[in-house]
Amino acid sequence: MQSPPRVVPLPASPLAVLRARDWAHFVALPLASARPDAFRGDRVAAGVAPMAVAALALGYAYGLNAISDRTTDADVRKNPLVGQSACPSTYLAAVGASGVMALLLAATLGRAPLAGAVVSIAAATLYSVGFRLKSLPFVGTLVNALIFSPLLALSLDQGFARRPAAFDLLAVTFSGLLLQNQLLHERADASEDAGGGVFTTIRALGESRTRAGVWLIGAATIATGAAVTPRTALLVLAFAAVVGSSASELWSLPPAEHRRVHRWISLAGGAALYVVARGLG
Repeated sequence: MQSPPRVVPLPASPLAVLRARDWAHFVALPLASARPDAFRGDRVAAGVAPMAVAALALGYAYGLNAISDRTTDADVRKNPLVGQSACPSTYLAAVGASGVMALLLAATLGRAPLAGAVVSIAAATLYSVGFRLKSLPFVGTLVNALIFSPLLALSLDQGFARRPAAFDLLAVTFSGLLLQNQLLHERADASEDAGGGVFTTIRALGESRTRAGVWLIGAATIATGAAVTPRTALLVLAFAAVVGSSASELWSLPPAEHRRVHRWISLAGGAALYVVARGLG
């Protein structure tokens, strides 16, 4: 039986519950839908605002998850509230304020950004509390992806119909890499999830089927990417990123290290795809 997590002193600042270091790399997601002239001249504020919404929405998602999992998580580096039987109101307020500010700021950017923020925050809420969908195999994994993928649309201030040419491929590739990494995340957290009564996708599939699932997600991502872009150069880059991330399954690594390796491969491949897509216009 899993031993109860040790209780550690609360962080000095309630903002620590937002766990910024865990999601900082995702703040760039709105760049996938940004205009070519974003951050130029008088559009600097318009370019930064979507990333601010992403940061606030992610702070809400990660903070709410930290509060929800404080009695089952064991690593204080992952969750600053480990072992706390009750969550102080200041921490709850920090998380709630982050979500509300995300929605208010998104509302000033247009319908598509607001829709993206609403979906992300709703998914984060249902994932961690209420229905606590993270405890359902397959459903929890897909809902987790809905926390992140809608953030790609936060710069669509002119509506979805005016999205950049490469947006669809970027969204498909990111979502595929994200689903793969979420499976690896569940594998790394398997003991904590089991102790907390969370029946994740990895527990439903088992080790060998999870490995097959990573490759299947990769294949589906490439097939979908080929359907949404006519540009060979971009498809080749997307293919390389997804094959590289899938091939990490061939390495014998501890689960937590495997997830980190996958994340860095995904970041490198996704960044290269974005840079080339922007260069091609």
